[in-house]
Amino acid sequence: MSQQGRNTLHGILALLFIWPLLLAAFSVGTGSGAGSVGQANLANGAVGQAQVKTSTGSATAACSTTTLATVMNDYSFAPSLTDNCGTTRGGLFNYNVADPGDTVGRVTVQGAAGTGNLTHRWRYITASDNPTIWLIVDQSGDIKAVWTSDDPCEPTDTVPCIAVSPPCVGCTTKKLKSADLPFIFPLEEEQEANARITKRHGNAIHRQYRTLQGYSGDDAPSKWLFDNARFAGPNLQLKSGGVTLPKKDRGTPP
Repeated sequence: MSQQGRNTLHGILALLFIWPLLLAAFSVGTGSGAGSVGQANLANGAVGQAQVKTSTGSATAACSTTTLATVMNDYSFAPSLTDNCGTTRGGLFNYNVADPGDTVGRVTVQGAAGTGNLTHRWRYITASDNPTIWLIVDQSGDIKAVWTSDDPCEPTDTVPCIAVSPPCVGCTTKKLKSADLPFIFPLEEEQEANARITKRHGNAIHRQYRTLQGYSGDDAPSKWLFDNARFAGPNLQLKSGGVTLPKKDRGTPP
C-alpha cells in the first residue's frame, strides 16, 4: 500500500474512533441522547419560584428578655432579626446546645433595654400543613414569648421551639394547635380563610389558624399573639377580655 493509501486509512480509522465521541458531546448539549440532560430538558424540567412550596415562621419576645433562643424549621433561609428596643442593640450568639447533627436553623439573640419587642422571622422550603404555636407564659398569664410556624420545628412535635434565658421564674411552656385557638372571628374573615384553604388544597382542621393569619395580616402571627393575647387560668383570651374579635375597618369601598 502506498504512503498516500496508508494516510487515507489512518484518517478513516481516526474518524471512526472520534465520531461516537462527537455524537455524545452533541447529545449532552442538546438533550437528545439517552441519559443526558441538555439545556432543553433543563428548561422543561425547571421548577419556578412560584411552584416551590414555602412557608414562614416567627418568634417574638419582650426587649427586656435577656436572650431569645429560637429553633427554626429545616430548609430555612437566613432569618430576619429585628427589634424596636431603642438605640441599644443586643448581640447574636450560637444556640447553646450540643451539635444535634442536623441542619435546622437555630439562633440566639440577646435582648436590650426598652419597652418594645424582639422578632425573628424566617422562610423555609416545604410545609406539611401542621401549624404549631409555642408560648412561654408567666404566673399571671402574660405571654413572655411566642413561636409560630406552619410546621413543628422538629419531627416529634414535642420539643419547645423557643426559650428565654435566664429561665422565666414560675413560667410554663405551652403548645397550641389550630383547634386550641378560642377566638371568634368576624364572619367575612372565616369565609376568606375557607376560600384560601380550598384554593391551597389545605386541611380544614386548621381553619382557626388560617383565619388568624388573615385577620392579623401575618402568615406567622407570633407578634399579634404577643401584643393581643394572654391567659386567664388555662384559657387563652384577648388582653381586652373575652375571645370575640371586632370587625376590622377595611375602609370605604371605591
